Amino acid sequence: MIFKNFDERFKYQEQFIEQQIQIIKNELNVKNVRVGSFQEDCKICADLVIEDFDRLLTVGLRVRQEKYLRYANEFTVRSYCPHGKTEFEKIFKDGHGDFILYGFDVNGVFSHWSLIFVDKLRHLVNTKSPKLRYEVKRNPGDGNSFIAFDIHAMPEIIIASSHK
Repeated sequence: MIFKNFDERFKYQEQFIEQQIQIIKNELNVKNVRVGSFQEDCKICADLVIEDFDRLLTVGLRVRQEKYLRYANEFTVRSYCPHGKTEFEKIFKDGHGDFILYGFDVNGVFSHWSLIFVDKLRHLVNTKSPKLRYEVKRNPGDGNSFIAFDIHAMPEIIIASSHK
């Protein structure tokens, strides 16, 4: 399935939102998690917002289809989109985002997920750490490009995962 626009991607990901909120509550030991507004998501990488602390913490969500499970050793960050700001820009250029919850749709269940601490990832990218292993991938169907990071090369960025 190729998503033609933001609305299609959002609608697809929406079916997993309760599972994802529960993962965030359990793994980060927080109680007040809400779905971010459209504006929060577009500007500060906030699919979910954690309201338990002095400042809001944000969580970017990503669900890949089961057919991509063979790439479970990587996570991708959109680096080019013909319409709007990308996750790469929001995270690495603007400094937004606290966590990324990245996983796969396996028969309608959010699984093979990893909870990524964005500050540690941002540090590795900004310092051009030798641990970084990545490649740029382009989706010819919709014109989007992604940076595919090798998740196993950077174990320190993983807070929790379903498959440790």
